[in-house]
Amino acid sequence: MKNRTFKEAMHLIWDSPAFCEHEPLKMVFTSTGKVLFMDKNAFNSYLSGNISMQELVELTECDELYRNTQDVLGVETGHLWKASLNVLTLISDDDFVETKLDLKVFEIVE
Repeated sequence: MKNRTFKEAMHLIWDSPAFCEHEPLKMVFTSTGKVLFMDKNAFNSYLSGNISMQELVELTECDELYRNTQDVLGVETGHLWKASLNVLTLISDDDFVETKLDLKVFEIVE
């Protein structure tokens, strides 16, 4: 979204009726290639002024976002994982699971 501040763009994505039917999974900055996992709670905290933009980026930045295409480490097919340095971390509020990236088991979320 050109000609908008980051905060304005986030308000449009999370609050605008045009986007309300969709929940984004990731944001890719075309100018830098930086990837953010679109964690709704983290972004709402940012938009509410509870965390800074720097804190938001630290919480959500990843190398890429993946989905497992088969069960792995007791996690059923279809869950989201954040990649950082070829280590994947399950996106879950309840469980902490990490594994190495294996492209036979994981695919990039588009």
